Amino acid sequence: MKINIKRRRKQKTLNKWFIVVVLIVILLFISTSYSLWSTQLYIEGNVTGEFEPPLLPIDIDMVSNNRYTEGSISRHWLYGNMFSIDSDSFDKISNTLTTKINIEETVLVVLNPEVQLNVSFTIQNNTDTNFLNGNIKLISYSDPNQIINVNNLNNNISITEENRTINSGSSGEISISTTMYKRTNNLTSAYYNFEITYDVDGITHYFYYNIVIE
Repeated sequence: MKINIKRRRKQKTLNKWFIVVVLIVILLFISTSYSLWSTQLYIEGNVTGEFEPPLLPIDIDMVSNNRYTEGSISRHWLYGNMFSIDSDSFDKISNTLTTKINIEETVLVVLNPEVQLNVSFTIQNNTDTNFLNGNIKLISYSDPNQIINVNNLNNNISITEENRTINSGSSGEISISTTMYKRTNNLTSAYYNFEITYDVDGITHYFYYNIVIE
């Protein structure tokens, strides 16, 4: 019996090459399919990102018990107080200083409902760089009884040229003066929120000051 060894070897070689070619084709198919799938994959939904402004690296010292600000409200000597400054609070996490003003409900008769509010606080720059281009603006408010005339307030709030720059190791004073009115004995709460900015190393940094009337 004659066996054709050469033919068998040839068949084995062809089988090996066939398997290799099949594997290459499968790999190319998988690679192409994945590429098409990955480049055409769409995910429905909304992606939102909230801007977190850099906070101004400042220190504010307490000037007295529960007070970070120096403030006064003009008083009518005959009829008592219509408003009084109650306290301050400073939230270091949000970099927000808040002054609370009380409404005096005990005053029944007021001939002149107009009083003057003066409030100020000191910003201390303990960093190694200067604070430049200081600016203050009203960013939000709610005042149903118009205790403060918002147009008059916007026209008068600004940082003085002297305090627009706070050098390293120095301090600057922020002051707000405005007229307050008590047009009714049934006032509702109000608030005024201010944004104070300085440029630090070319980047605008933020500090917030709020006046809350209750």
